[in-house]
Amino acid sequence: MARALDELKKLNEQHRSLQSENLSLFSGVKDKKISDLEKSLDASAALVAKRDEEIVIKNKKLDDSIIELDALKKSEGSLLVELTNSQGLLSEAKASLCSEQSTHNLLKVAYKSLQESERSLMTKQAELEATITERNGQLEANQQTITCLRDEIETFRANVSRRLSQFMPTGILESKIGPQVASFEDEAAAGDASALGVIAGLSQLRAAFVQGAEPDDRKAAVKSVGAALYAAWSGKSLDAKSIHANFLQWQGFLNSLPSAGYQLVVPDLGQSVPTGVTAPAGVTKVTEVQLWIIKAADGGIYARGVVR
Repeated sequence: MARALDELKKLNEQHRSLQSENLSLFSGVKDKKISDLEKSLDASAALVAKRDEEIVIKNKKLDDSIIELDALKKSEGSLLVELTNSQGLLSEAKASLCSEQSTHNLLKVAYKSLQESERSLMTKQAELEATITERNGQLEANQQTITCLRDEIETFRANVSRRLSQFMPTGILESKIGPQVASFEDEAAAGDASALGVIAGLSQLRAAFVQGAEPDDRKAAVKSVGAALYAAWSGKSLDAKSIHANFLQWQGFLNSLPSAGYQLVVPDLGQSVPTGVTAPAGVTKVTEVQLWIIKAADGGIYARGVVR
């Protein structure tokens, strides 16, 4: 646009110069020149007008460009804000990625450690399974040995029971007091003196039933058995009620033996001290039985009981 203005200015100056130069000339040649100059001037004016239109168009384009530039600047500001936000998000993402990578590395280390632990555990499991298999084999062998030993023990016990029965009153091992007798026999085998006394008394009673024994031998034997039983029970710190209950069980069996020739009587706890017993002076009620009363076949007292 500035260039067009400069050209217009230059043409105007040329026009004024020509007018000034030919002001006094009025010849036809001059007129022709003037006409030509006027035509040239008109052409220049048309060119200037055309240039002005172009300038207007260019100015409009410039204005549009400025508007677009302003819009672009505004858009650039928005883009800058978005870029700043995006950069912030990118930084956060990078930080998160670093954290995740660090966590991932830790997980890889932990996973590797777990793999090593798993291999170690699998090795130990295999060793334990082998040990268990070996122990199971040993256990089966031991169980077989135990079974054999139990069979041997049962056979031994049966033999001992048969042999023991030869030294005991008939049927005693199969009676209610059989378990007590077996227990006394075990204790006697271990050297317990009171248990030995019970077993000795029962052997004495068995001997008293053989042919040729005296009638009083049975009464003497059951007295010996009674004294030995009390010594054994009191040595185990049994209370008076338990001792009394045991005496009643033994009384029931011993009185049931065929042709016993005696009658055992166990006084009741709490009753008045009966005749036929020995008691400490001043005692009026039975609180404990220490020996049963032994009566002869005719009902007479063979041996007094002992109470307190």
